Amino acid sequence: ANDPESDANSAQRLYDLGLFKGTGYAADGSPEFDLDRPADRVEALIMLIRLLGKESDVLACTASHPFTDVPAWANNYVAYGYSQGLTNGVDSDKFGSSQPASANMYLTFVLRALGYDDRASDAPYSYLTASDYAQRIGLASKNYGDSFLRSDVAEASHRALGQKENGSERTLIQSLVDSGAVGISSARRQGFEVDTNAFEGQTVAVAVESYSDRPYDSEYRISAKSIGESFPTARYCTGVMPLYSEFTANFFSLDRASLYISILTCGKDTMSFEYGTSVYAHSDDGYAKPYAAGDSRDTYLLDEDLNVIACYSPAPKSDGVKTSVEFVRTFIETAPTAAEIDAILAKTFAKHDSVEVRVDWDDPQAPWDDGGGMSHTYPVYVDGKEITSDYYLAWQFSYAASVEDAILEVHRNMLLTPPRLRYDDGEEKHMYFSDEPYASYGSVWNSSGSLIENHFGVRVYDKYVDDPDTLLIIAVYDKAGNMLGCTSNR
Repeated sequence: ANDPESDANSAQRLYDLGLFKGTGYAADGSPEFDLDRPADRVEALIMLIRLLGKESDVLACTASHPFTDVPAWANNYVAYGYSQGLTNGVDSDKFGSSQPASANMYLTFVLRALGYDDRASDAPYSYLTASDYAQRIGLASKNYGDSFLRSDVAEASHRALGQKENGSERTLIQSLVDSGAVGISSARRQGFEVDTNAFEGQTVAVAVESYSDRPYDSEYRISAKSIGESFPTARYCTGVMPLYSEFTANFFSLDRASLYISILTCGKDTMSFEYGTSVYAHSDDGYAKPYAAGDSRDTYLLDEDLNVIACYSPAPKSDGVKTSVEFVRTFIETAPTAAEIDAILAKTFAKHDSVEVRVDWDDPQAPWDDGGGMSHTYPVYVDGKEITSDYYLAWQFSYAASVEDAILEVHRNMLLTPPRLRYDDGEEKHMYFSDEPYASYGSVWNSSGSLIENHFGVRVYDKYVDDPDTLLIIAVYDKAGNMLGCTSNR
């Protein structure tokens, strides 16, 4: 007899892996599986396709089939299965869609997914003995008899995931992870031991299309359809600007902390790729530049747990308009990165009160009106001496409830939010969070045109200096990224 609890557990685990779909939803939103009714031939074929990791191919399938009894929603599945030789009909024009699937039929399908071929001359079983052979190798737990239910489909399919493929040490679930049909985090959450060895660094070409319906988008984008077909487990995408230098081909050298904070601050709603994702804009000089501003911005695809599963990393320039871009497959867990970031934040904050920082709000320098109001550069002092280029200076407006909370917010952003430091011809440049250069004033040059003295400060709109509703934090860092001291306009 079937064990309802065990069957339901198998169905739920397959559902969580994206391999078994419900027949509806209960009032509480949980899926209903209708496990007590017989599985039909269409359902058996669809499960075979999913166990083969080919459901994304079905979505792109343009083949046809000769059968007149296939429901519209299953047309692509049957067409794909028929064109690939996975199944035939019960007659020349009948697939037998509503006819029940037998145990031998379904287990033949599952054995084929595991690399067995019942049609080979030396096959150890035939279509008619598939159920017996499945029991012999541990794929089936019992003789299913004449009645083969959806619960049996779930139980046999779940057992198959842990089975090794014929003639290989690789399990079926590992094969599905390698192909991208099942997410590695989903598989691990279900207790399967899987790794990234087979696909790490693998490139996948994704089609690019012209897109100009919305003027604020880049001219070219990757469509949501293309992303879904190439990366079935992708649920979100986000862009991150590399820190420190122009992007190189090795995106693994990216600051993982930057990636993590980008994911957290973007939020799931803003990372949806329902409308696709812009990848580069073609400019008049003949180059395809990533994004409209020519940024070297990386596009990351994330799974449902916000783990990184692929990255597109554009070079600063590439000749011509591309019809596709190459994503590199990887797997970066964000949860361990969070612990790593917390440790970095704590370590670099340990010296935050080791120097006295003061801004002379009574000594405004270098007046400038950009149309948004008058601003000045205000001198900054460290332990009573003017700040020099030996330090980094960070400033940020904050809406935190207290100065203490605002200081922590500034520190987090200083370390984790790009850009915090840029290079120009190999020379370090101080940067604000607003991308404006570290403000300087009162420069002294010698007769040969060399800079011999420079005074540094922070440029702020005058209207914010004494505004009681505006909290401005100014922090001083050493070259190792340690906060040494800070102050505010309050």
